[in-house]
Amino acid sequence: RRILATELRGKVPLVLPLVAHRMGGSAFSRRRCRKTAVPGGADDETGGRNFLCVCPRVIHFSMGLREEKKAEQRSAILDAAVTLFRKRGYEHTRVQDIVQRSHLRGATFFNYFPTKDALLQELALAQLDFSIAAVKSELERDDRSVPDRIRSLMRSWARGWDADREFYALVANRSRMLSEPQGALRKKALRLYELYEELFS
Repeated sequence: RRILATELRGKVPLVLPLVAHRMGGSAFSRRRCRKTAVPGGADDETGGRNFLCVCPRVIHFSMGLREEKKAEQRSAILDAAVTLFRKRGYEHTRVQDIVQRSHLRGATFFNYFPTKDALLQELALAQLDFSIAAVKSELERDDRSVPDRIRSLMRSWARGWDADREFYALVANRSRMLSEPQGALRKKALRLYELYEELFS
């Protein structure tokens, strides 16, 4: 078990792309979420449609106005950054460009992200969060064999990354989430590997 996990840590990017919540339930504020449909996203046996969502957290109706405004501003910044990173590339996107596209002030940007790299790390953390949730979901199922669970995760991973290879490669490489994760990224990456170990056992 541990030998397999060690090999995987060094060779296989076991991080699912940022395919986030399925819209349609009353728990979500659907009008607030900036979403893009993902072809062949993560498996959803309920028949719902999966979306790529740049919101790092789901905005709940129970939020106060102040908290909701903060969540909206953060989401607007991430949404603008993702769009520009895809269009121009990371190196050719300035913080000023992100601020202008998000229709916010520069000071507002720095309230949430001290640097452009910090913004990219937020996207990497969101990818890891989703991967952790996906593996936990498989671990909770008792109607599938271990090989079937692994195949399901790998299919989701492959379809999602194939849908937007350049963007996911940018996030993975710039944040070093798969090679030398630091701080919060390292903590989440280790948690993900622990869950894979449990899945393989």
